[in-house]
Amino acid sequence: MTQGSVLNLAQLEWAEGIYKDSKYPIGGDPRHWLDTSGRRKVFEIQGKSKRTEALMVVEGLDEGLGEVLFFAVSPESWGTGSSARCWQFFQQSLPYAELWLEVHSENLPAKRFYELQGFEITGKRQGYYRDGGDALQLVKKI
Repeated sequence: MTQGSVLNLAQLEWAEGIYKDSKYPIGGDPRHWLDTSGRRKVFEIQGKSKRTEALMVVEGLDEGLGEVLFFAVSPESWGTGSSARCWQFFQQSLPYAELWLEVHSENLPAKRFYELQGFEITGKRQGYYRDGGDALQLVKKI
């Protein structure tokens, strides 16, 4: 597991590739994740071959509040525990009392994963995604 404050080029290309053909496309240009203000943290899990298995970008919004801007696991790593390891490390590494994120309402595996991590649905943004899908707003108190 590595942690940094900005995405490197390899991480950015990996993230763009994950969502390029995704059923649940993200909005906007992922290059906005290249924040240098120090408010963002990047977490990466690499496999034995040094390839990215999971990547998370989190931004500190306020004292004790963090937003998960991006979280993805490579399809080759689904079912290996990479997601859970990334979340476990993340929660031990940052001083947030509350986290929030948004997930495509039709992305049932992600929704289920977040619920297993203790997130609760608190709202919905209709038509948020490029495909017209709704975004579910989730919150977790740590």
